[in-house]
Amino acid sequence: MSPRTPVFLLSLVALMSTACSEDEAPKSSTTSDPSYEADADTDADTDADTDADTDADTDADTDADTDADTDADTDADIAIAGEWVDNYGGDHLIENTSWQQWGGSSVFHISSFQNDPGVAIAQNDTDNEWSADLWSRFEWAWDTDGGLWYCQVAYDAATEADAETAGPADADDLGGSGCAGFPWTSLVAPLDIRGSWTDSWGTDHIISSSLWAQDDSAMLFHIASYDNEEAVLIAQNDSANAWSPDLWSRFDWTTDGEGGLWYCQTTYDAATQEDAEAVSAADSSDLEGTGCSGFPWTSMTPTE
Repeated sequence: MSPRTPVFLLSLVALMSTACSEDEAPKSSTTSDPSYEADADTDADTDADTDADTDADTDADTDADTDADTDADTDADIAIAGEWVDNYGGDHLIENTSWQQWGGSSVFHISSFQNDPGVAIAQNDTDNEWSADLWSRFEWAWDTDGGLWYCQVAYDAATEADAETAGPADADDLGGSGCAGFPWTSLVAPLDIRGSWTDSWGTDHIISSSLWAQDDSAMLFHIASYDNEEAVLIAQNDSANAWSPDLWSRFDWTTDGEGGLWYCQTTYDAATQEDAEAVSAADSSDLEGTGCSGFPWTSMTPTE
C-alpha cells in the first residue's frame, strides 16, 4: 500500500462528515426560522378567527330563528277586539287583556289567547256574580257568511291549566248543541245610531242595539234586527205602547250633507217581522218633503 493512502482515506471521511452535517441543517433550522413561527401563528389566528366567526354566525342564526318562532307563535292583538252585541242583547267589549259583558257587570281577565284557532283563557273577576275568581275558556269562529260566534266552553274551571284543557267546542254546529250542549252565541257590531237624541219635535230618544225608547220610555220598540250598511232596523212594538202594541215597525235612518241624523218610521203596524222587512225603504233624497211615507223625515240631534 502506498504511504499516501491513509491521508486519502482521512480526507474522504472528512468530506462525508461535512455532507451529512449540511443535510441535517435544514431540519434544525425549521424550528428556529422566524418565518416558520410566523406561518404557525397565522394558521392559529386564522383557525381561531374562523371558529369565532362560525360561533357568532351560529348564535346569530339561532337567535334569529328563535325570535322568528316566537313572533310566529305570539299574536300581537286579539282578532275580535272591539265592541259587539250578542243575540240576547248583551254588549261585549273585548280587548287584549279583558272581555267585558253586560256593561262591565261581568269581567274576564285574559291571561292568554291565540287567533288560530280562536281561543282565550281568562280568570273571572272577583266581583263577578257567577264563579268569581275561577277560570273561563272562550272560543270563537266565523260562519260561512262571515258572521262571528263565540262559546264560553268553561266558566268555572278551578285553575288556568284546567281551562286550557277544557273543550273544545264544535265549530261545525254553531246553531245546534256545539257549545257544551247549547248553541254558540252570535256577535255583531253595535247599532251605529245608539245613543241619546232629541228630535225636532222635542221628543227624547234613547237608542241601544236592542231597544229604541221614545218620550221618556212611553213608547218602546224592541229591536229584532238591524243593518248598519243599509241603515235600517226592525223592531216589535212594546205591549204597553199606546199605538199598535205588539205589532212591528221598520225604521230607516240617514245623514244629510252636514252630517245631521234623520230617521223615518217607515211602518209602525206590520203584522209580522217579515212584513216589516218587506216594506220599501223611505226616500232619503227627500228629507224635508214627502220622503217618509208621504211626510217629512224627523231630524235628531245628540242630547247634551
